Amino acid sequence: MIARGSSGVSQRTMAATFALGCIVAAATRAEAGLVVSVEAPGVMSSKVSGITTETFDGLPPGIASSLDTAVGTLASRGRFAILNADSYGGADAGGEYISLGAQSGSPAPMTLTFASPQAYFGMWWSAADAYNEITFYSGQQALGSFNSPFVLDALNALPDGRKYYGNPNGWGDASEPFAYLNFFGTGGTTITSVVFANSGTTATGFESDNWSIASVAPSTIRGTIIAGAIVPEPSSLVLAGVACAAGGLAAVRWRSRRTR
Repeated sequence: MIARGSSGVSQRTMAATFALGCIVAAATRAEAGLVVSVEAPGVMSSKVSGITTETFDGLPPGIASSLDTAVGTLASRGRFAILNADSYGGADAGGEYISLGAQSGSPAPMTLTFASPQAYFGMWWSAADAYNEITFYSGQQALGSFNSPFVLDALNALPDGRKYYGNPNGWGDASEPFAYLNFFGTGGTTITSVVFANSGTTATGFESDNWSIASVAPSTIRGTIIAGAIVPEPSSLVLAGVACAAGGLAAVRWRSRRTR
């Protein structure tokens, strides 16, 4: 016979309910821990104070698999490309930008590793498309993934959404949005590395520029917040739920002994 508490609900049911509540709570914490916002149309660089920025300007154009940048070490098992400004990228009508996928001829992801934990990351997302993927890590733990299709829909839904379309330097590409994104760590959340991918395809490119970081969380979140832009990692939610359920089951058993 299954021991029951004073409420008449089985230990197993109470533990399962407790686990579900823990998973939901964990999802909420993950969303709150990494907040995404978008700057106004036409903004191509971070407006956060106290930042360090990699503009990619002055680097030799071409294909590479590793690079020491102003914001961290970049490495790929494949290749990425440093390109002169064109219709797909290059902030402020000049300089250079970075891309993987179509321009590099490689679908392999690239990883940006910071020298120390950072509470803020920003980038100019140029010629944006739904294949572009970003995953944020704190040590070995994935914090969550950037939901590109969702964010593209969110940009379209903004009152000035159509103003994001087309290279703001006047270089065409009217079918794709160009937007500066901010990723803020809240509640003590920090990022140690960022993985960029392009859904394993070279049919499109993942273009970006003006990567910025800050080790101290900004006092205010700039821009328009896009709720739901980060998808929490399922593994972290399940582990949180299992641990929470174990605690809940122990509490139920203790309560059962007290009420016999």
